Amino acid sequence: MNLEDFFSGLDSLFAKKNIAVVEDYLSRHLEAARNSGNIGYQLAVLNEQAGYYRNLSRFSQAFIAGEQAMAIVSAPDFKDTIAAATTMLNVATALRAGGRVTEALEMYGTVDKIYASSLDCSDPRRAALYNNMAQACMTSGDKQTALVYLHRSLAILKTSQENGADLAITHSNIALLYLSLDNNEAAATHLQASLSGFETLDYDAPHYPAALAAMAQLLYIKGDYSGAVEQYRMALSKTEALFGRNANYALICRNCSRACSMAGMWTEAGELERKAEAAESALNSANETVQRSEQ
Repeated sequence: MNLEDFFSGLDSLFAKKNIAVVEDYLSRHLEAARNSGNIGYQLAVLNEQAGYYRNLSRFSQAFIAGEQAMAIVSAPDFKDTIAAATTMLNVATALRAGGRVTEALEMYGTVDKIYASSLDCSDPRRAALYNNMAQACMTSGDKQTALVYLHRSLAILKTSQENGADLAITHSNIALLYLSLDNNEAAATHLQASLSGFETLDYDAPHYPAALAAMAQLLYIKGDYSGAVEQYRMALSKTEALFGRNANYALICRNCSRACSMAGMWTEAGELERKAEAAESALNSANETVQRSEQ
């Protein structure tokens, strides 16, 4: 099995939204990679596993995959390489999503040094790093630093027309930050740019639901509760199709429930609260099961 075949098969599963099948696909390939002794193959699968479990909010399993990947790139042959930096970026993003923000920021800093010495200043991989660093800063409450990183990312991505999806993601992240700063006018401008970008793609990008949820939040702030519900519904549908009922799904359910209540849609509001509770319970159970198995 070469890496091209591995990624082609994985992309096909994601394109068909066969999320449940992906876990078994990755497990089988990890076993095959270990049996083959191919380190590059193992690292590729572990990186994908870490991202897969992160997106499903199954953070305990994401951390395990990340630790195994880090064990590989800690070898002298990987020191200061792009492969090591890419792995650290993926692991740091899992740490951030799982609440280990301080560790994530430290690891992002190491990646930044490697990228600065190895990549051109306009390389989109640097933009992706700055986007992730911004998310970590936002989580830690440092919104001004987050804004600096996001605008660095935006400046890089604007240098090429091939960065459409990443531009849409960055505009969405900037919009979310401006919403948190109560700058609704700036948020609206970036949201329009983000949604326009996502709508030109011929596939549902993983960050598209977040942009839809951000637009719903903006409409809610403006008092357009029915409009907010419509956007939240689309965000929920796409989130479940892409990632299943993860933590973001539960959060959007609660936000949509609140909008439904304001719009007088009491029955739907109650149903959404129950869906949120069920999703959170399932996620907590899955993470606790993994933690117990590791003890």
